[in-house]
Amino acid sequence: MQKLKLIELNPDLELCKIFYKNCIDANKGRYSEILGFLERFKKNIDNLTEKETVFINNKLFDKEFKFYNLQNEQGDLLLPIVYTSEQPLQNDNLVCFSKFDEDQQYDLIETNGQILYNNARDISLFANNIIFIQDQDLNQKLYQYDLVLSKLLLITVLEKNKLYSEFTFSENRLYVDNGYYNENLEPIPPFCFDNGKDFSEGLAAVSLNGKWGYINTYGEVVIDFQFGYASSFKNGQAEVLILDSKFQQPKGVWIEKECHSTSESLKLNFPKKHSIPLSSVRKKVLSASELIQQYCNFSLVVKNDNSLKAYGCLASINIEGKVINKLECHGQTILNEDVINENCNINDWLEKITRDSNMINFIPDELYVNKQFIKQAIQINLSTFYYLSEFYSDDEEICDVAFKIDSKFSYPLFSERLKEKYKDLFECETDEIELDTSNIALKDQEDDSDLPF
Repeated sequence: MQKLKLIELNPDLELCKIFYKNCIDANKGRYSEILGFLERFKKNIDNLTEKETVFINNKLFDKEFKFYNLQNEQGDLLLPIVYTSEQPLQNDNLVCFSKFDEDQQYDLIETNGQILYNNARDISLFANNIIFIQDQDLNQKLYQYDLVLSKLLLITVLEKNKLYSEFTFSENRLYVDNGYYNENLEPIPPFCFDNGKDFSEGLAAVSLNGKWGYINTYGEVVIDFQFGYASSFKNGQAEVLILDSKFQQPKGVWIEKECHSTSESLKLNFPKKHSIPLSSVRKKVLSASELIQQYCNFSLVVKNDNSLKAYGCLASINIEGKVINKLECHGQTILNEDVINENCNINDWLEKITRDSNMINFIPDELYVNKQFIKQAIQINLSTFYYLSEFYSDDEEICDVAFKIDSKFSYPLFSERLKEKYKDLFECETDEIELDTSNIALKDQEDDSDLPF
């Protein structure tokens, strides 16, 4: 496969004209704003001057605005002028570009110029050439990139709306949704588990109907489903939670323990009463008790370390499932609304969001539908509106707050209905902003009568 050179191109006059045309033809990116500038200048794209394109770029795009492309040995560009940023991939044969200056418009391209996947919302590459792709309708699939065939091979269709983090092999086994695949990405029956962990020392912890047990590499159950929590084996031992007698029979007592540096937290997974996707629950106002009863895989984070006494006790087992020793659990887990309310402390979450806008993705559902909280979050860190726009892009009250803070940032995230409503106001504010001449590397720009100032 002939590899091409990945290059960055500065936005000169001719490239900008092509880019503007491509945005308008596709109705993507800042096409409406570009059309607005053309109307103000009373010009078509072909007649724009370099100073005018610089003016437009300063108004609509970041200072680091560039174009990305692939170039052959003869210096020819092989891709259209639409790509404005690169998402690095740890693979010399693949590149991932976003287009039209949008964050969720990705193309996966081979370095020979062939487009493997077009218009993805998200693309992530993992070891063994495993590629996760989410389309614009939030459908999710897992592929493997075949270099010889120069194509993507479908591994499986993933659950829609489900959040995935890593797809990594452990002892030549990969867990996906309800079961495992071998090193050749062939499914290993059975595919019936609620959750699964990495293989270690020939065994993997898996859960079924809210209880944890262990299987071997053939998919055979070797330690029955009986624990509330189960860790991976290390040096012939694994830590498990032996459930109290009152939790032995009921389904759904599934306690996931995660360690973060020196602190430890617990996630309690409740029975699957209804299969409700997160996107639909986000817009519903549910009380804490309703969430516990109705929400599928609702996770409640308990702040107290080792608060397992209400469920049973921790123990170490060997690979035969025999208890080696029991560990005393301190503290007590209380499953009531007080615990949930503690996790919904507004001030705590606002403090987290102040430091990192991405924390808005982890707020409890009660806060997600609390408009007063959402407005406060946007006011202290406007970047949160980017993450919230999927659900609030058509909410006039929330969008108005974001628009008043920074119209240039927030306006492109609005729904088409609100874009039309705010269009005149947005263009008016754009008119009032004076051109920052310090960012234009041109001489005698004030003498150019074509510029609108």
